[in-house]
Amino acid sequence: MNRGVPCSLKINLQFVAIVFLLAGCSEAFQSSSPQVSIEWANIVKWEDTEYYYDDELTSDFDEDLLDQVIGEVTFTLVGSEEETNSTYSFKNGDATFASTGSEIYSVKGQSVEEMVAVQGKVYVRRE
Repeated sequence: MNRGVPCSLKINLQFVAIVFLLAGCSEAFQSSSPQVSIEWANIVKWEDTEYYYDDELTSDFDEDLLDQVIGEVTFTLVGSEEETNSTYSFKNGDATFASTGSEIYSVKGQSVEEMVAVQGKVYVRRE
């Protein structure tokens, strides 16, 4: 008479042990991408020029200085799938925060190569 653990119980215990082992190891081997937080500059790109938001000029800006509509924002980075892509390269019509569909204006008395306005905010070219 065999007084040991029945064979079927041994197999079940081994199976349970293997399942626990694999479950514990799977956490270590999961290829979860780390959460990335990127602080983007407030940019609008138009005609191959990146314009940067200027807080000082915006605070003194009068909407009567808006001249002509020269384009529109076609893509907003923040809130898109590209927001966490640190290698994203701005294309013409892209903006960091300005809403898609926002009109891009020239500013009276200023060269378009140097300054534009979007949603009441002034953006300037930086060297």
